[in-house]
Order: sequence, then structure tokens, then C-alpha cells
Amino acid sequence: MQYPGHLLLLVLAALSAAVGQLLFKKVAVKNKRLRSKFVDPFFMLGCLAFLVGPPLSVWAATRVEFSVLYVMTAFTYVFVLTLSRAFLQETIDVRKAAGVAIIVAGLVIYGVGCTLREPAVSMKSGGSIAPRASVGPCAARVDAM
Repeated sequence: MQYPGHLLLLVLAALSAAVGQLLFKKVAVKNKRLRSKFVDPFFMLGCLAFLVGPPLSVWAATRVEFSVLYVMTAFTYVFVLTLSRAFLQETIDVRKAAGVAIIVAGLVIYGVGCTLREPAVSMKSGGSIAPRASVGPCAARVDAM
């Protein structure tokens, strides 16, 4: 069974990617010389933020369908817009706000609705994939062998 907590892991993975991107942007505008960018503490923290996301995604992948897992990475756009406003004082115009609203609506319709369903495939011990009977728009298509 898929749990809402695994959805939170995917959101945290997207947030860590957005934080990493924000820190890289701060380094890019702060330092002029390329060599000084790589020793900047913000650059190192940005790298660390990028290292946090993949383990969270892998952990969530044990309980969430891959199609849902991938779609939830779109939360990164929401976080980047919010963080760029808060920390870089970038403006949010109507176009940006509408785009993020559409992304959020899509995430709610697709991601949240699918996350609460039983996955169409399960991992058996030993790494083999076993098809499950599943119906609905979120069910993965698996041909029985």
C-alpha cells in the first residue's frame, strides 16, 4: 500500500533540489572568478542539498508508483519560485503565478490521487517484479509473462 508519508518524502526531495539551485544562484552572482565559486560555502551547501534528494526519492520509490514519483518532481518549480522571491527578491508576475498554479493543480489531480492507490506492480524478494490486478487511470500497465 502507498502511504501519504511517502508523498512527503518526494516533496522534501523537490525542496532539497530547489534549495540547492538557490544556493548555486547565490554563488553565481556573488563571486566573479570561477575558482572562488567552488570554495564558497554556499556552493558546498548547494551540493549537500542536491545529495539529500536522491535517497529520499529512492526510499519513496519503494511504495509509490514510478509515474507518480516522477510527476512529483514538479514541486521543484513551486519551491524555486517561492525561494527566489523570498531570498533573491525576484518578482512574481501573473504569468509565473499562473504557471505555478497550473503545476500545483496538475500535481493535486494526478499525483495525490494516484499516491493513495495500491501500486500495479510489486517487488518480490529477490528483485523480481510481480504484476498486480489494478484498475483506474493511475494503474501501471504490466503484461503478465
